[in-house]
Amino acid sequence: MDFHKYYDVEKKVINMPKKHVPIHPDGLGVYLYENIQNHLDEMAQIDVRTGEKEDYRSYVKRCCYAAAELKSRGVTPDDRIGLCTHNHMDSSVAFMGAIYAGAKPASMDPSLSVEDTIHLLKISSPKMVFVSEDAEDLMEEAIKESGLDIELFIFTKDGSKKNSFAPFVAPRNLDDFQVYKVKSLEETAVILFSSGTTGLPKGICISHKVFLYHVEDILFKVCSMLLFSSLYWISAIYVTFVMQRYGSCRIICKSFDAVETWMNIEKYQINSMFLAPCDAINFYNKIPDGQVSSLKNIIIGGSHLSVDYLKKLIKAMPNTVVSYGYAQSEALNLIRPTYREDKIGSVGVPNHGISYKIVNPETEENMGLNQEGELRVKFDYTMTGYYNCDSNSAWDAEGYLKTGDIVYFDEDFHLYIVDRIKEMFKYKSWHIVPTKLEMILMKHDDINYATVVGIPHPEDDNHIKAIVQLKDGRTADPEEIKSFAESFLDDRHRIRAGVTIVKDFPVTPTGKVQRRILKDLVMKGRI
Repeated sequence: MDFHKYYDVEKKVINMPKKHVPIHPDGLGVYLYENIQNHLDEMAQIDVRTGEKEDYRSYVKRCCYAAAELKSRGVTPDDRIGLCTHNHMDSSVAFMGAIYAGAKPASMDPSLSVEDTIHLLKISSPKMVFVSEDAEDLMEEAIKESGLDIELFIFTKDGSKKNSFAPFVAPRNLDDFQVYKVKSLEETAVILFSSGTTGLPKGICISHKVFLYHVEDILFKVCSMLLFSSLYWISAIYVTFVMQRYGSCRIICKSFDAVETWMNIEKYQINSMFLAPCDAINFYNKIPDGQVSSLKNIIIGGSHLSVDYLKKLIKAMPNTVVSYGYAQSEALNLIRPTYREDKIGSVGVPNHGISYKIVNPETEENMGLNQEGELRVKFDYTMTGYYNCDSNSAWDAEGYLKTGDIVYFDEDFHLYIVDRIKEMFKYKSWHIVPTKLEMILMKHDDINYATVVGIPHPEDDNHIKAIVQLKDGRTADPEEIKSFAESFLDDRHRIRAGVTIVKDFPVTPTGKVQRRILKDLVMKGRI
């Protein structure tokens, strides 16, 4: 495609033409339910750990059972249903049951801290939460601390617990059951959680219209897909919907193991896989002799993979298309992937129906080709706003959604991600919020001030580095400070790049610590 004809040189804006995509008038639940009827005998999901298999005939019945049970317990379209679970045969059934009942699923992840879980519960105020057994203690504590009245149900293997999920998938008469039909396509279908510019998570409202558009306008169809992210992530939710639309098989695995993944690709003839960059590196390092012919696509997303590793993976797997997937929870698919060998490192090219501009976030000036700035997009199919929160700051004065990504388009309109505007950074695809860690560090009696930055790491995205200033006369050492802070933290928040003690911080005229300068000083070995 010749993108130049859609580029306004004077305004420095790309305006891509719209494409007609049919939108089902009754909403996401009805749309998916009707499409499943076209492939009832196809395999819906396989759990590689247990060997369990389920076709769509069984799967859709169990989703309806779950929805009927939710309705019988008083769940309405005004309610939110929480989930906090790894992937298993019942996880997406509970998720879809909520959608079939008209409620709004809002998923969390078992690896979250109690503090973060409490915050997400307070945002969404779910009527009930479904959790895996490994997250039961976490959720019980979070519910208690939140002070909210929330029913808790456990995904158990044998249904022995009093509050088991088992009654939700028990067979029943469905003659009178109907999947919820929306009154408006602008109704929220799913609430996603993401961190905002302040570092505090927000509930992102994605409407039925938006999901219907993006699922129908799928970038490519697959026969079977393996991914490891839980329903906390937009990637897992989107794949769940796409699999149902096209009768594809979701390969379920609780966690990533490179050796097991290679074995499962061959055993189940998996043809597509979604990997976080850190997992892609481990996957490459465990490539067995010979090629796996079934694997046609590897999509890498969540954060950036170094070009060196990307080239290694592409060279080692010549029969597999390896590409970046660039999307956001607020906007889903913003870019179409590219497969050109001379554009390795690019996340893709402009997608139809979207207006793009790259803006200097300090001056609000539009930038040209090969000039870096914040990517902003205007599109009919993005989030409707944040749940119970002022959303005005998410858009600029011209109605463009702020992505928070520093990027550039090259002369051929291929997009490259450079960095994040936000002070957050990622460790193995997880957002790390510096403020949270700094507050913990400053609980230490000897610390006057603390700042946290991310130090780039070739396999883990970033490692956490703490720079602290001691109170006058105090003598705490770096290792003792590190141990103190980590006693309050989960594994991904460990201070892997260590603690450095400084006398002063570089600050702006208004007294704000200049994190970028600090990071640069660390990288150059000057502190």
